[in-house]
Amino acid sequence: MNKEKLYPVRIGCSFIENSNGTKIVKRTLTPRKAVRLRCLDCSAWIPSEVKNCTHKHCILYPYRLGKDRVSVKTIRKECLWCSGDSANNVKHCPDATCSLFPFRLGKNPNIQLTDEQKQKLLNNLKGYEIN
Repeated sequence: MNKEKLYPVRIGCSFIENSNGTKIVKRTLTPRKAVRLRCLDCSAWIPSEVKNCTHKHCILYPYRLGKDRVSVKTIRKECLWCSGDSANNVKHCPDATCSLFPFRLGKNPNIQLTDEQKQKLLNNLKGYEIN
């Protein structure tokens, strides 16, 4: 029987090493998984350190165990904090290996609307006045 080892990395992919060599398994990175990976990265990849985290002031603290649903807006706030409250620094973030990187702009890249869905949303907005 093959013994497989799971190696987490900062970009949210997992490497599985088996007797044939190393394979890269790509998985969809959700905001919840991204926060969990960020917390693991912060705690030197020690899960017990994440569980016993004492940084209660961190905006990601309530979501560190990967159980609650986290908003991409919350991730955006963390990115703003990390970049010194500069939206421009967040937009041009140099750390593409950070698990929060795909969500830094406050949008989920996994959600893409078709043209039909966009039109339906626009039709629903007709008649509303935006000040």
